[in-house]
Amino acid sequence: MNPRKRLENPAQDVDAISFSMEMALVASLMVLTIFCFNLEHILADFLWHDDGLYYYLASEGRAFRNWSGNIARLVPYRDIFYANGMLIWGLPVTRTVFVLVMSLSSISLYYIYKKIFGFTTEIAAPAVLIPNILPSLIGIPLSLNASYAMWGLLGMMISMQLMYRAFIESDKSSYFYWISSFLAYAIGLNLTVSSTFMLPSFFLFFGIFFLSFQRKLKSIVL
Repeated sequence: MNPRKRLENPAQDVDAISFSMEMALVASLMVLTIFCFNLEHILADFLWHDDGLYYYLASEGRAFRNWSGNIARLVPYRDIFYANGMLIWGLPVTRTVFVLVMSLSSISLYYIYKKIFGFTTEIAAPAVLIPNILPSLIGIPLSLNASYAMWGLLGMMISMQLMYRAFIESDKSSYFYWISSFLAYAIGLNLTVSSTFMLPSFFLFFGIFFLSFQRKLKSIVL
């Protein structure tokens, strides 16, 4: 950032620093909370759902299954990741990785609610935290195979953040954020078939900001 601009907008700098500190604190608390609530699932000493099958396939060196790539391109790589993770690192470590992805999804969604939509912390924090700590959430992350939905969610959330940044930028850097946004979207969409259920929300998000920033977009393009 230009130092002159920074001197001209001290209030914006203070707000940015304050929000960054808030995000760091909230992110730390969310990771700790989600980890503690899912600790029982992380430490469970058994395989559930199709995890037994993928553990066996990994032990035989056959975890990569091409047919699933016909549904979503990156699914075979996701499957081989956790299949070999169970075999090499063990269940607790692999499930911890999944819990970290859950935490990142909550943090990303909190940023969207708070920074983009302007929700208060009292509304945003419970809204993004509760879905990842529900007692009835047995399959995630207890079964790695049944935890497929969260991988697509994270990609979509990151894509929305980058899209918002592309809208608010007034120079050529917006093109970089657009490209990054669609890459994140494509990755999220191809990591799990269930990402297709996020399409209405994604396009609604795009439509809202396209209408709001239409003049700015024209000035950048032209």
